[in-house]
Amino acid sequence: MQRILYRVRRFFSKPYNVILVAMCVVLAYLTLLPMLSMIKDTVTVHVAETMRLKKPVGSFTWGHWRKVLFDANSLSIFYRPFWNSLVTSLGACLFSLLFGGFFAWLVTRTNLRWKRPLSALFIFPYIMPSWTIALAWYNVFKNTVVGGVPGFFTAVTGLETPNWFAYGAFPIALVTGIHYSPFAYIMIGGILRNMDANLEEAAMMLHASQGRIMRKITIPMVLPAILSTFLLVFSSAMSSFAVPQFLGLPVRYQVLTTQLFRTLNGLNPGQGYCIAMVMILLGVAI
Repeated sequence: MQRILYRVRRFFSKPYNVILVAMCVVLAYLTLLPMLSMIKDTVTVHVAETMRLKKPVGSFTWGHWRKVLFDANSLSIFYRPFWNSLVTSLGACLFSLLFGGFFAWLVTRTNLRWKRPLSALFIFPYIMPSWTIALAWYNVFKNTVVGGVPGFFTAVTGLETPNWFAYGAFPIALVTGIHYSPFAYIMIGGILRNMDANLEEAAMMLHASQGRIMRKITIPMVLPAILSTFLLVFSSAMSSFAVPQFLGLPVRYQVLTTQLFRTLNGLNPGQGYCIAMVMILLGVAI
C-alpha cells in the first residue's frame, strides 16, 4: 500500500502529469458522459413518443434503431439523407480542391501580381460564417418557382434560374467547397512553396511538356496535401448544417444534419439520437 501511495505521489509531483489527469477528467465529462447519455437515449422511450410506441417514458425499446435502419420508411428517414450528405460532401471536396489548389498553383508557380493581398483575401471565405455565403447565394439566385420573389440575378437579367442551380445538391456543394477552399490553398500551397524545384527544372531541360511535368512530378508530390484536404473538407462538410438548411429547405433536400435537427425537434427524438450516433461513428471512421 505504501509503495502504491509513493508511486501516486511521485506521479503527481510532476506538473505535466497533473495537467494530463485534469485534461482526461475534462474530456471524460465533456465527451464520454454525453456519449453514454446519447447511447441511452437511442434505446429509451421519450415523452413525445409514448402515444406512438404505447410504452411508458423511460422504458427500453429497439424501435428507434429499427425505424431508422430496417423499416419501410428508412429510405426517407436515414438512407436518402445519408446519400445526399455523401453527394454534397464529395462535391464540396471537389470544388475546394479545384478552387484552392488552382489558386495555390497561381500564387506559387506564376508571376501573378499582388500575391500577398490576394492570398489574404482568399482566406476570407473561411473566416466568414458559411451561412453568410449560403444566404448570399440564396438572395442572388433564388427563383419565383420556389422563392416567390425573384433573386438579384433574375431581377437584373430576366432569366429564371432552374431549381437545381438555385437550391439542392449543387449550390450546397459549391458553397461548402468555397467555404473550405482555404484549406486546400494553405495545405497545397505550403507544399508547392517548399518543394524542391530541381526535379521540375530537370524535366524542363529534358523537354518534357508542362502537362507531363504536372502529372509525373507535381501532383505526386502534392498528393499527401490533397488527401489531407479531402479528409478535412469531407468530415467538415458531413457535419455542416447551416448551408444545407438555407439551400436545401426550399426544395426539401434533407441531409443527415438537417434530418437530425428535424427528428430531434419533432415527434421522434429517439430516431434523431440514432442518426447522431451514426454520424459520430462516421466521424471516427474518417
